[in-house]
Amino acid sequence: GTYGARENETSAGCSGPCAPGYFCGEGSTTPTRSRCGSAGLYCPLGSGHPLPVRRGWYSVGGRTADSGGTSQPASPLACPSGTGHNDTAALGNDAVPPLTLSLLAPVVVPEPDSRRACRGGPLGDEDTRAGQAPCEPGSFCAAGRRFECPPGRAGTHFEEARPECSELCHAGFFCGWASTTPDRSPCGGADRFCPAGSGAPTPVAAGRRTDPAEPVDRRSHQLPCPPGSYCVGGVQQLCPAGTYGARENETSAGCSGPCAPGYFCGEGSTTPTRSRCGSAGLYCPLGSGHPLPVRRGWYSVGGRTADSGGTSQPASPLACPSGTGHNDTAALGNDAVPPLTLSLLAPVVVPEPDSRRACRGGPLGDEDTRAGQAPCEPGSFCAAGRRFECPPGRAGTHFEEARPECSELCHAGFFCGWASTTPDRSPCGGADRFCPAGSGAPTPVAAGRRTDPAEPVDRRSHQLPCPPGSYCVGGVQQLCP
Repeated sequence: GTYGARENETSAGCSGPCAPGYFCGEGSTTPTRSRCGSAGLYCPLGSGHPLPVRRGWYSVGGRTADSGGTSQPASPLACPSGTGHNDTAALGNDAVPPLTLSLLAPVVVPEPDSRRACRGGPLGDEDTRAGQAPCEPGSFCAAGRRFECPPGRAGTHFEEARPECSELCHAGFFCGWASTTPDRSPCGGADRFCPAGSGAPTPVAAGRRTDPAEPVDRRSHQLPCPPGSYCVGGVQQLCPAGTYGARENETSAGCSGPCAPGYFCGEGSTTPTRSRCGSAGLYCPLGSGHPLPVRRGWYSVGGRTADSGGTSQPASPLACPSGTGHNDTAALGNDAVPPLTLSLLAPVVVPEPDSRRACRGGPLGDEDTRAGQAPCEPGSFCAAGRRFECPPGRAGTHFEEARPECSELCHAGFFCGWASTTPDRSPCGGADRFCPAGSGAPTPVAAGRRTDPAEPVDRRSHQLPCPPGSYCVGGVQQLCP
C-alpha cells in the first residue's frame, strides 16, 4: 500500500501511499505500480491489493487525461434519461447473466450490447477505479458498471443488481429509459394500448379495439373486433338484431346480411344461423330478430336438412295421406298435447302418444329450425307446431284441427285407418268380422259367435252369441241338423 521512490528511505511510510486507482505490493517504487484492474474492482488511496465492488454498486474515479494520468475521487453520478451518456458500453455475458424474463405481455428489453452505460462525468478508465457508489433508482449495476434500466422496466430502489431492474412497467403505462416508477406515464387513450413492460404506447391496429373494462387512458391490450361487430378508433359497436357479422375486424354497420330462414339473430350475431328457432312450435322467416309462435291448428314447415346444405328452406303445406310422407315417426309428448281420453260406448283402439305418426317427410327438416307455418290438412291434427295423422278409429274432416282425437269417431260398420278424412272410410267387409264405432281395423268374429244378419253383410257392427239349437261358423248361424 506504499511505495519508495527514492534511495535511503528511513521509515516504513517510505515515500507515501499508493495512488487511488492503483495498488502497490511490497517493494513498490512508484505510486502507480499496478492498475486496479477492471470496473469490478476499486483501489482507494494506499491500496495494497484491489477490492471487489459490492453487489448493486458501481466503481467511480479512474485515470483520465485531465487528471494528469492519476485517478480522481468522485461523487456518485446521477444518470437520468438523456443525460450523462458520453458513449455506450457492452455488458458481456461474462459479467452479468443473460436477461431472461417470463412475462405475460411482450417486453422490449435491449440486448446487452445496446444497454446504455453511465460513463460521463467523473468516470475515467475502468482499470483505475478509486471508489464505489450505490446504484441509484432508475439504474442497475453489474460488474462495477452502472446502466440505465431499459425501456419497459423500472428501478425503484438503490443498489439494484438485476439487468431487468426491480419491476416491469405496469399494464396501462409506459416507461422510458431510466424509469424510477412502474407507472411513470399513462398510455393515453382508447386508440392506443400499453401492455405490461411497454417502453412506449402502441397504436391500435385497424379494425381492432381496446378493452372498455379498463380506464380509457390506461388501456393495456388490443383485442380483435369480434364477428358481429365493427370497430373504429379502438371502440366496438354491435351489429343490429336480424343481421349478422361473419368476419372479425369489420368497419361498417352493414355487417354481412340478414339472418337465415329457420334461425334468429340478436344484436351482435356472428353467423346467419346464430340461434336455432327453438322448436316445432316456433318459426323464423328470413331476417328474424326473434322467433314467432305457430298458430293453433297450424304446423311449422321448412327446417335444416342435409339436402339444403345445412340451411332452412321454405316449404309448401305437405299432404300426408295414409301410408305416404312418413320418413319416420315422432313421439307426441304429454308436454305438447294432453293425453287422449275418450268416453265411448263402443271399444275404440287409440294409439298411445309415442306411437302417433308425425308427418315429417317431404319438405320438413329439423324441428328447431322451422322457417314458416301452414294449416293442418284434413286427416291430421296439429299440436305444438307438429303435424300428426289422425289415429286409427278417428277421422279428421276439416282444416286446422288441433284436437288429438280429431273431429269424429269412425262410424259403426266401418273402420278408419291412419289419417282418415271421413268417418265411413272403409266398410267392415263381411259376415266374419265386425266394426263397432271407432274401429281402426275389422275385428274377427269369435269362435261360435255370429254377426247380426239384420245389418248389411259388409257393414256388421257387433257380434252375438250363437243361440241353442244352432251352430255358428264364419259369423253365420246354421240350425243343428
